[in-house]
Formats: sequence, C-alpha cells, structure tokens
Amino acid sequence: MRNIKKSGYTIHKKYKDTANGLDDLQIKKEIRETLVRDQHFLCCYCMGRIEGKPDDTKIEHHMPQSLHPELIFEFSNLLAACKSEGTDCHCDSSKGNTRISKNPAIDNIEALIRYDSQGKIVTSNSEFKKDIEETLNLNQMTLVNRRKGALSAIKTTINKDFPGSTPNINQVQKYITSWSKPNSNGKLPPYCQVVISYLQKRLKSEQNSK
Repeated sequence: MRNIKKSGYTIHKKYKDTANGLDDLQIKKEIRETLVRDQHFLCCYCMGRIEGKPDDTKIEHHMPQSLHPELIFEFSNLLAACKSEGTDCHCDSSKGNTRISKNPAIDNIEALIRYDSQGKIVTSNSEFKKDIEETLNLNQMTLVNRRKGALSAIKTTINKDFPGSTPNINQVQKYITSWSKPNSNGKLPPYCQVVISYLQKRLKSEQNSK
C-alpha cells in the first residue's frame, strides 16, 4: 500500500441529484479513469497494475455504501481497486461491505507499515493488521510472491550496477527517485512502494554509517 494524493476532481451536482447516481455509465467511467490516474495506474491496496477499464478496475468505497450512503459521492471516499476472483481474492473483492480503519487517500499508510524480506506487509497497529491480513487479504501467497519478486529485482539491479561494492547515498537516492517518478504515461511500477521502502532503509543505513 502507498499514500495516495488525489486531484481536485469534483463529481458534478447533477449526478448527485439523480436517483441512479454512480449507475450512470458515463460518470462511472469518468470517475474510474480519474481515480486510476490519481493512483498512477496502481490498485489502491495491493499496488498491482490496473488500467481503468471495467474488466480490471472497480470503484471502491472506502467507507462502504451500505453503511454510509451519504458518502457515495464523496471523492475522498472513492478509490480505484483491482478485480480479483476465486478463493484467494483480495483488496475490494475480499473487503466487500466491511469497514477498514485506514484510507490510503487520507491516512499516512506508509508510516504504518513495512515489508519483510519475504514480501509480507507488517504493521504494529493491531486494528490495521486485521484489515491487511483478514479483510483485504493482502498477505495471501500470490501477492507476497509478487512483492518478493519486486524486491529481488531491485537487489539484482543493484548487484549488477555495483558489482563487489555498494551504492553510496546519492546513488541510492537516484534509485528512490526513479521508482517514485511516474513514466511518460503517468504510470508507476507495480509494487513500487515495496522497493522504495527497501531503498529508504538502505539510505538510512548509509546515512547512519557516516
């Protein structure tokens, strides 16, 4: 998970005043595509790639519609989530109408979690831990392996770039900048925050050794 900075998009009042609301296909498309751009084409929870299409992206209400109908049109409550199916479903497909304690568009998610060397999400916040492991199912094996793969990839890159040595502070910072900057299409790499978190730990270690 990563912090999400939202744009200043506002849902037009005419849609809020209609009975069908988000059932309107045009406004639904507009909202979904805006959310995906804000999130740099990553799922709000697992950070897997989403493209903003109906078959791979759903509009997620952080505070469930069934519990908080007054927030159906509140843009800060809307997120773009991946679609997952089957016994190992995750993110919004697992969450359903359950309320979770943190909103990545409001709360500082990055300060609450870390990733271990095997790709698991770890937090000391007991309530959020339940959200992650049970409600969102973010530590199911497929996602853990994908995050572990992202960690392995950056470690391999560093070993190739610096054979027999380690990158200095400026060089680690360049890696962080690279993984934090969207490409020309506005996309961040899937699971980028896992890599950034790892690099930030390396940067802190280098700084402390000086």
